[in-house]
Amino acid sequence: MVKKDLGEDSFTSWNERMALKYNPHDYHTKSVFVVRFVERMRVRAILKLLSPKSEDKILEIGCGAGNILEAIPNGMAFGGDLSASLLRIAKTKTYKTHCDLLQFYGESMPFPDASFEKVYCSEVLEHVPEPSKICKEAHRLLKANGSFVISVPNEKSIDRLKSFCRKIFLGSWITSCSDEWHLHSFDLALLKETLSAYFKVMKIRWIPFRLLPMRIVVLCKKI
Repeated sequence: MVKKDLGEDSFTSWNERMALKYNPHDYHTKSVFVVRFVERMRVRAILKLLSPKSEDKILEIGCGAGNILEAIPNGMAFGGDLSASLLRIAKTKTYKTHCDLLQFYGESMPFPDASFEKVYCSEVLEHVPEPSKICKEAHRLLKANGSFVISVPNEKSIDRLKSFCRKIFLGSWITSCSDEWHLHSFDLALLKETLSAYFKVMKIRWIPFRLLPMRIVVLCKKI
């Protein structure tokens, strides 16, 4: 599913409305326990695959309110997002390492080629009109031996879980950042296809676990 009628200006304003309506900071901190548990596991998986070192320059594409950036233990971190309201929240946080925050489109970022050892992008590709452009830009910004970590919601699994919860009258347990903010419905096959021109998938993590794969986290290397 893609909303093809979104131009750059209308996409910016639409994305801002969605950010205000479905604040990711609240999703990480105020959702029901099950959702917060899944989010903690997702952040842990991203950090483990990213394996940040003190000498690394690390970029988060689509940092939102800074909920993953604030968990990075070392290195020099940079985060960017299109949403002004989410960046204002991110700027109120205390980070464990040096962290610069900027407003930019993920498809075009203000850094030279090969600027970063590590780049990651979490729960972003489903929200943008052309996810492959994010991957292309990450490829440009990564050094030759750099790591790219991606996470996306596994929509088919989530839809099955939502259907089950509704049947047993637990629909509120699985409420989330509604499909209203999603322009694409990812599974592993679509994620690999989106990455294929620029990256090779090296490792896959299913969150919270393989039998209930609500999130997909992958480690990639440049082609």
